[in-house]
Amino acid sequence: MGVPDKTDMIIKLWTLRDDPELFVSLREDGYEIKRVMSPNISYIYKFINENFAPETEDSSWADEAIPSILSGNCFICVKENKPVGFMCCEGTAKGFVGPLGVLPEHRGHGIARALYITVAKQMLALGYKYAVAGWIHDGGLKTIGKHTDYLLAEGASEGSYKDMI
Repeated sequence: MGVPDKTDMIIKLWTLRDDPELFVSLREDGYEIKRVMSPNISYIYKFINENFAPETEDSSWADEAIPSILSGNCFICVKENKPVGFMCCEGTAKGFVGPLGVLPEHRGHGIARALYITVAKQMLALGYKYAVAGWIHDGGLKTIGKHTDYLLAEGASEGSYKDMI
């Protein structure tokens, strides 16, 4: 059974379960998690828009990344200095995490989990005890749920995103 449509995930950040071995394994495979710097806005916007807009049918993921990049809250995974995945926080709204995307050919290495752990640590450093993943889907539920406890709020996204045009 999948996550009901328009469900938000309320993440209990204080329950974060770190996985240092995951980061070691990724480094050994040539992957590195980095904070996106503002000089890379256009490059990362293009990466997200070209690779993830077909999944969302619009450029909203790339648009959500811009305020995250400007506030130092967007992270990428790179291999051979090329982005292969990203995750942001504080883009859609205060206290929100996401979006999260990993190129299909790089999935299965734990990149999404490493990006989530990095973002969760950032949220904790910002003083949050809870975070919201809006409009969660099965993949996000699996990734986030492996490392933190959470609650699901069915229909909450209708309120979270009601002002979008």
